[in-house]
Amino acid sequence: EPGLVLIDARSPIDYVRGHLPGAVNVPPASLRTPKAKPGEGFSQYLFREGGDYFDGELDVQRYADVFGRAGLTADDAVVVYGNHAGKADGSVPAMILDLLGHRGEVYFLDGVGVARWQATGGTLERAVVVPEPVTYEVDPEAVAKVWNLDDVAAHLGDPDTVFYDTRSAAEFDGSDPRSNPRGGHIPGAVHLDYLELLDGEKRRLALDRIRRMHESRGITPDPMKTVVLYCQTSTRVSLPYLALKDLGYENVVVYDASMHEYLGSDLPVETGPGRERADTGVEGDAEVE
Repeated sequence: EPGLVLIDARSPIDYVRGHLPGAVNVPPASLRTPKAKPGEGFSQYLFREGGDYFDGELDVQRYADVFGRAGLTADDAVVVYGNHAGKADGSVPAMILDLLGHRGEVYFLDGVGVARWQATGGTLERAVVVPEPVTYEVDPEAVAKVWNLDDVAAHLGDPDTVFYDTRSAAEFDGSDPRSNPRGGHIPGAVHLDYLELLDGEKRRLALDRIRRMHESRGITPDPMKTVVLYCQTSTRVSLPYLALKDLGYENVVVYDASMHEYLGSDLPVETGPGRERADTGVEGDAEVE
């Protein structure tokens, strides 16, 4: 239909092997800084402007160029599909579009997109879709939804800030540092592995269940509180980000450089299980370095 754009978030190789009819390819690499090892530079963070990445703001013009080349205007309805939610080749473009203040509706095709499409009898095509470039307009307030290290440092210990760690339990407690200089989590952070929001077929759980899971951990839609999502490089956060938005949470931001940057800084780190589910009444034995 006119005004509806399908975005295939997978790699160009996967795209040409077969994609939904009419879909345009916006691969993960087009939305991120280059890959780098922890401690050796940027590692697939969201784009930032300026000579010093860490001091810059979200580079909205680069995103405007990417989506404009994809034939997308800010008023179009968009369906993103690819891998399951929380993957770089899955829901990340949908999160970024929302961060940019996209005016049209933004949807993510639940589950593994092509498999879900084929299961309903849908056919695939291999021809590369090259749309006519258009002008994509970004909300000038978009940068407020993406935090950097200085923003995080300024809100450590703030009772109105909820740091939401979406990584694995081993990453959270510090036993799996993932080649970072150290392991652990932001002091006081609440933990909920993004995979817990998916069922056995990698589809999102019912929103009522997701609401209970978050509220039991103190992640509530209180308009006076800001929820700060982080993982390793702001990929896994895309699933809980979209879920919280669907649940009506207003103040949700993303710490885009996440623990890839934080664990290389001199800011304090907490190790151990930390805060358990609020409904158990059990507190963890976290230690702060």
